[in-house]
Amino acid sequence: MAKFLLIDIKTNLVKLYMGILILLFGGMFIFGVSNLNHERVTQYIELIFTILGILLFTAIYSVDQNKKSKLTISAKCHDYQFVFMLRLVITIIYILFLITINLFIFYLFNSNIIVLRDMFIALTSTLFIGSICLLTSILSGNTLNGLMFGLVYFLFCLGFRNLGFMYLFSETFNFPFYIKVFQFLLGIVLLILSYTIIKKVQN
Repeated sequence: MAKFLLIDIKTNLVKLYMGILILLFGGMFIFGVSNLNHERVTQYIELIFTILGILLFTAIYSVDQNKKSKLTISAKCHDYQFVFMLRLVITIIYILFLITINLFIFYLFNSNIIVLRDMFIALTSTLFIGSICLLTSILSGNTLNGLMFGLVYFLFCLGFRNLGFMYLFSETFNFPFYIKVFQFLLGIVLLILSYTIIKKVQN
């Protein structure tokens, strides 16, 4: 178990999370953070946290494609579902950390934020697309498939809005708020499903 978690830290958490933090700050620098109205804040949150969701959740599975990780898995010397759950928990905690940093910076620079609503929108944007990408990676046995599906889905939503409850940028275009609630619940269900089938897929 300790060996597997050490692989996670070296190959997944440190480098990935530092890269994601840089991406977040880079996005804020390009987009601007000063004196934004709430519509612009929402637009940025949905855009950047959708991208982060694609990257973060596919990375939960990507470490299993590492040669050392595969050897550890095949040795069956650990509870793999526990490790997978630990990755999920750590990733969600890190997402909440990123959301807090993002909203705090907006607040410092006089942008109009609604804390709880914006936190929910950001978390949902990340969980929804991330859970889809993660499940795609698990079922296909290939991280790249989940990543590519997420990117294609993201680009498709940039061009088409008539996707109903599956549309990624519903708050940006003033769709009913219940769409985000549905996406949040669906994201949770897909994560639970991923957790349920992960051991069978690995075996």
